[in-house]
Amino acid sequence: MHAKHPGLSVTISDAGGRTIYSERHVLESIEPKAINLQHAGNAIVTLATAIVNRAGFPSTQLSLIRQWKDELGMNHAVLEQTYNGIPIWGSELRIHTDAQGYAQLAHGTVFSTDPSPSLDEEISDESARIHAANHLATRTGLSTILSTQDWITERVLFPERTPPWRLRLCWYVTAYPDGLHRWEIFVDCKNGYIVFAYDNTHRDGTATAQATDLLGQQRTLHTYRLRSTYYLLDA
Repeated sequence: MHAKHPGLSVTISDAGGRTIYSERHVLESIEPKAINLQHAGNAIVTLATAIVNRAGFPSTQLSLIRQWKDELGMNHAVLEQTYNGIPIWGSELRIHTDAQGYAQLAHGTVFSTDPSPSLDEEISDESARIHAANHLATRTGLSTILSTQDWITERVLFPERTPPWRLRLCWYVTAYPDGLHRWEIFVDCKNGYIVFAYDNTHRDGTATAQATDLLGQQRTLHTYRLRSTYYLLDA
């Protein structure tokens, strides 16, 4: 799937999402003026909405969640897609502007809300935490579960992992079952079914890695692992 505008591409991504990539000249055709970076919020949302609309997704709701300036003076904004005020998990649109406020690049992933997702909700966030704890106790071997009171819950629309890629209203539970692990669990708001769950424990620290040197020899390196990135310690 591709947009009909040169410099604006739309491709299929995971879980039925659509990845949008927009070059500078497309952004200039939408907003030729510099954005006032002191009061950029509404202008960024308006520009992002116009990009997504031009890519073929009319009436998409976007919300600005953060923005910052880097050491080169470039400004970066991150937006998420919502539906009736509920975030769509996995959606994101980033817009980058230069130091003067001219848009340079936009990219991200959005999801179709057609057909309209059901917003029926029959279980509470407390019930969702109980369902999540039961899942962890029976499916992961974490038989000793600490109190669920401090687990974080948020309503989201979760894109199903298989066709027809429906958006399902879920309680998004960030669970801390013990003093070590962190799990992300999506509990159906209507029936308590565990839609998706994954271990999000960050195992940072020293590690070894394999790499090939300039002579083609395999070497073992001492590194520091920070999330999924390995930093070289050997001099």
